[in-house]
Amino acid sequence: MFTLVAIPLILFGLGWMAWHYRAYKAVSGRGSKAERGFEARRFLRRMQASAMIAVAGGLLFVGQIIEPDERPAVYLVYWCGVAVDGLDIGAGRGGRNRQRPTRAGIASRVPSRAGEAGGRDRSASP
Repeated sequence: MFTLVAIPLILFGLGWMAWHYRAYKAVSGRGSKAERGFEARRFLRRMQASAMIAVAGGLLFVGQIIEPDERPAVYLVYWCGVAVDGLDIGAGRGGRNRQRPTRAGIASRVPSRAGEAGGRDRSASP
């Protein structure tokens, strides 16, 4: 039964990893240093998410091998670990360690209409 779920998860995860790799190679080396850094970080996030999906499929597939009657403790610990992994994937970890930009930080990176970085043109009248 889990094979019907596990195999597609593995294939989708690996397929997405290949797709992200090709997309990253197509745009890598272009743009400014900041844009290249952004692309690299986005590539790593996407690869991690795709790999976690493929690993979850692998865990579901391997879980079929463990017999609950022969080793109930191993069976229970294994499936609890799979459940924790699934909760980790579902909850996402992107927001915990990410620094949120402040208003001043956003304003300094967004060019104004007058062409200055860091806000509106002070010489123009409102």
